Amino acid sequence: MNVHRIFDLTLMLALLVTSGGAAGIGKPLGANAQGRAYEYPDQVVRASFDFREGALGWEAGFADYSPSNGDLRLEVGLRPLPPELAVDGTGFYIQGVNRSDDLFMFLKRRLGPEEGVRPNQTYRVVFNLTFASNAPSDCIGVGGAPGESVYLKAGASPIEPISVLDEEENHYRMNVDKGNQGIGGPAASVIGNIANGIPCDEVADLEHALYVSLTRRHVHPLAITASADGALWLLVGTDSGFESLTALYYQRVEVLLIPISDDRSLATLELPTPWSCNFDAPTRPSTRDRESQKGCCLRSPASPCARAW
Repeated sequence: MNVHRIFDLTLMLALLVTSGGAAGIGKPLGANAQGRAYEYPDQVVRASFDFREGALGWEAGFADYSPSNGDLRLEVGLRPLPPELAVDGTGFYIQGVNRSDDLFMFLKRRLGPEEGVRPNQTYRVVFNLTFASNAPSDCIGVGGAPGESVYLKAGASPIEPISVLDEEENHYRMNVDKGNQGIGGPAASVIGNIANGIPCDEVADLEHALYVSLTRRHVHPLAITASADGALWLLVGTDSGFESLTALYYQRVEVLLIPISDDRSLATLELPTPWSCNFDAPTRPSTRDRESQKGCCLRSPASPCARAW
């Protein structure tokens, strides 16, 4: 791998891991009521949103379904976190039944100059996403598995992501390209899935299974350029192939926007295929990209998954 690529990936992940507000790393950018934003060296922007403090400017939506699909049980809003998480406060709850075999459930939020986004600046976008899932691992479900067939995605766009009704097809579709199910697009790339690690044979009722809090760290592989007025919309969601109920609590979203200067080649900043990190996993990850997972875990030496290696 190109040395420049290794350096840039290490820099991004180091900034992500150390983005807890350590003194001297950066100065505040004028905090607002909808989260906190910080400026790092070289104009790296950090935004952090903990849904125990409210919606913080995030909005929810649904796409890839038809009004004729019937009752999809679509629900969104702040709700108390499940007691099994042992965390007080609220999460951003979203649920839906995938009767279309393709339901996309998403959260979005605008970042702008007030958070430090520069007009027409191109950024690499890095996410640190914490959510609670009650989808067990290795289950067999209608159309697909409740965990492994529900793909978690994150990305960004200079225009607002909107679910728009295609009147000819009577179908709601996104106005930005987020890909489809296990394939990502320019506006949202695949992080992984929502399987929570609890074996399926230990769960009697899928709809009332226990929730587990998971953390995923992700580098969106495509650079995103902010609009002329300095807008950049964050997009997080699930693209489902499981034809039944999916219900998640988003707990926290942290984002780094790393500027790519005009005088640097984008080729030197291309990244390997992003991976997911579950730092709370007590065992070695069983994914195809074991070496990437190993490196990911070892970046947090005190974590259970690092000790497993």
